[in-house]
Amino acid sequence: MENRSIWETTSPSGSFGALDGDRSVDTVIIGGGITGLTAAMLLVAAGQRVALLEARAVGSGTTGNSTGNLYATVGASLAGLCGKWGTETMDAVVRSRASAVDLVERTVVQFDVDCTFARRSLHLFAMPGREGHEDLVEKEYQAARATPLVASRLLRAPLPFENGSTLRIEHQAQFNPAAYVRGLARAIASPNCRIFEHSPARVIDSDKRVVETASGRIAAQNVFVATHVPKGFNIVQTELGPYREYAIAATLRTGDYPEGIFWSAGEDQVSIRSHVANGSRYIIVIGKGHKTGQEPHTEACYRSVEAFLRAHFDVDAITHRWSAQGYYAADGIPYIGHSAASPSVYIATGFAADGLTYGTLAASIVADAILGRVNEFAALYKATRIKPVKSAKKFLWQNLDVAGKYVKGYAGGIDTRALRDVALGQGRLVEVNGKKLAVYRDETGAVTALSPVCTHLKCLVGWNEAEHTWDCPCHGSRFGIDGQVIEGPALAPLEPITP
Repeated sequence: MENRSIWETTSPSGSFGALDGDRSVDTVIIGGGITGLTAAMLLVAAGQRVALLEARAVGSGTTGNSTGNLYATVGASLAGLCGKWGTETMDAVVRSRASAVDLVERTVVQFDVDCTFARRSLHLFAMPGREGHEDLVEKEYQAARATPLVASRLLRAPLPFENGSTLRIEHQAQFNPAAYVRGLARAIASPNCRIFEHSPARVIDSDKRVVETASGRIAAQNVFVATHVPKGFNIVQTELGPYREYAIAATLRTGDYPEGIFWSAGEDQVSIRSHVANGSRYIIVIGKGHKTGQEPHTEACYRSVEAFLRAHFDVDAITHRWSAQGYYAADGIPYIGHSAASPSVYIATGFAADGLTYGTLAASIVADAILGRVNEFAALYKATRIKPVKSAKKFLWQNLDVAGKYVKGYAGGIDTRALRDVALGQGRLVEVNGKKLAVYRDETGAVTALSPVCTHLKCLVGWNEAEHTWDCPCHGSRFGIDGQVIEGPALAPLEPITP
């Protein structure tokens, strides 16, 4: 079984070199996912000189760990969006997202990107016997009817297990997201579009508009931080909640592979789709979300998703498992545009679980802003907006939660053990001579010890047993066993310490 996404393992990589030396360009983009690559494509097409920095490999972050679904609706709830913002805003969100899906389709055709793009129907279905599911489907159907979406009601979804009332939305899409961004990167790379992999940003100077890595620096007129959440400190982080979800891919003994996008209704939502790669067919199930760094038993999340899969499909073999992180905006709408820190620094965040479509949309909005063009949807997603009435409850909960995790860590509320209690192949917070350490013991018994203090805003990290990472429960920064930043707002790695 692969502990990587099916998208990464079935997509050819790009092999771009790391930044070495100093450069000057019109726009520097941080992040080689769908947001950054789409923005680079649009800016280069308009005549700009662009440099793109990716911390690891193109498509290896959130994009390469997503569902591969593209849709104009929203995963959380159209009805909820309408209730909070009104019909006009809901309609604008749907139209903006539909335009982004269309842009992906045009890009696939323009550059002949081999990424299995196909238009598919989306289904929201009620699970039998679940209280409130039928009502949720009905509310979503009524909300969808007030938008340009082509929506209908079915008695059941076309799935090989019992289910109930279903909302069907036509003309949505699916693809292989890693293959898409890697193919796009190869197509647009040129002297005017330099792409650098394995080049994590270490310093982002908003005033001087300079981005530094360990081996070089780039000066630019504009900086686009396309990293799913702003790097370093940004006030918008106080309105974001980071959550993780878990995915499993498998082969089936029978031919009951569903065609389309399928979501179960209710809070414990499960996403289902199929995919064909290298001549083999797979079923993919995603679910079991929780706040980053706040689930002590992440292996149980995988087991829960696998249990659903085996209960509803005739599984032959589990082939892949992976997880992904989404940042949820307190008021339900992403933040896209120039940062409060500088009119020349742009951010795009708060995509929730809808990042492939929102990332494409964000690239279009930011590219238009940099090029001085009017974008119909820019005001709706304005990154510097403040809507206390819309986000008050979630804003308060999010920041009380962060404060609680911070105080708990420093007041001794986090469980720590002695160094000898760290099992082979596992990590723990331990206490040595009164000092907390983040310790990992490999299969040979060798120990790697790090400071457990997140380099973003000083919360204490916790061990993620399933991913073998150190995750921050405050703002979602994640670090590898060696302390290097994997994702989140942190710029610097965890400090190594000799125990």
